Amino acid sequence: MSSDITLVGRLTAPPELRFAKTGTPWATFSIAVNRGHDDKKETAFFDCKCFGALAENIAELPKGTRVIADGYTVQENWETKEGQKRSKHVVMVNEAGPSIRFEPVVADGVVARPPTKMATAEPEQPVLAAMDDEAPF
Repeated sequence: MSSDITLVGRLTAPPELRFAKTGTPWATFSIAVNRGHDDKKETAFFDCKCFGALAENIAELPKGTRVIADGYTVQENWETKEGQKRSKHVVMVNEAGPSIRFEPVVADGVVARPPTKMATAEPEQPVLAAMDDEAPF
């Protein structure tokens, strides 16, 4: 059984990139999501996994990066060396990226910030071609 989920939070550590025997890249990471205000603030931690190009790209993000991740939950089951059965829920991420709501975009060391005020120049009017008396079709 799985449920769709979208998380917005911060990476708790740099994502760990690994490669399967087939060469497929996969990454594991954890996202801390804060809820509430002031003294009623709560933090939930979500273990996440992703595969392919997404795994390689997410592995480039440093600890503390604010991210948005969309995916679904699955329950992983395993047995310890002592024979005890264990399980946990993991978010299988289909789509993810940095969130720019509160931070500027940084690409190749260049910070791109939104404009601080609206431009005052009038937008250019489109130039219409002169039409003959004939229909254009």
